[in-house]
Amino acid sequence: MNGNKCDDCATGKITKDDKCDTSTNACGNKCATCEEVIGNPTAKCTKCATTTDYINLDETCAKTCKTGKVNKDTKKCEECTISGCEICETVGTIEQCTNCKNKYIAADKLLCVDLCTTGKPVETPIKKCDLCVTANCDVCDKDDNCTKCNTKFNLVSDTLKCVDICPEGYMTDKTNKNVLNVPLKVVQLVKRQMNALPVWQNTSWRKEYVTEHMP
Repeated sequence: MNGNKCDDCATGKITKDDKCDTSTNACGNKCATCEEVIGNPTAKCTKCATTTDYINLDETCAKTCKTGKVNKDTKKCEECTISGCEICETVGTIEQCTNCKNKYIAADKLLCVDLCTTGKPVETPIKKCDLCVTANCDVCDKDDNCTKCNTKFNLVSDTLKCVDICPEGYMTDKTNKNVLNVPLKVVQLVKRQMNALPVWQNTSWRKEYVTEHMP
């Protein structure tokens, strides 16, 4: 106490008129010391009653951060710097998101995204992009079917595996050079079957498919 002004309260709340309110549960929310802030209906917690608790962003005390990230030095929860991220953590010197608000956590945990551009989408218990099970696969669907391989790898269309060397008998898709189509002998068989059809059955869409997707 400095004159009539309260600089610090061992316990309780510093009121707006700079006095100590040491009444029971003056701060509430498991908070030991706090101070009133002009224009803010909630008192600012400055110390938790339990030393292992953290001061949350909503000025309550809890064992962990309900939102934001933990600062072990100050025993406070801080805002996440990743846009759209509600809960995050610091791994080494890098901030990683562990829960996005209405978005997916990117596979590298550095972004919150509307769609998974890498990995596969997972909805529960939290929305996130998980790494694909298939080796060297960059993008896959929810059933782990690969749809795009990593750079320098090609997707085999019938096995959905990623390979760096084209298997014997396969060919590169004309519209997507990173996709290897079904074995050449199967394609040739289909062409022979189509050539054997009467003209009236050999419709234009079949001809177009052969032209675009077969050698």
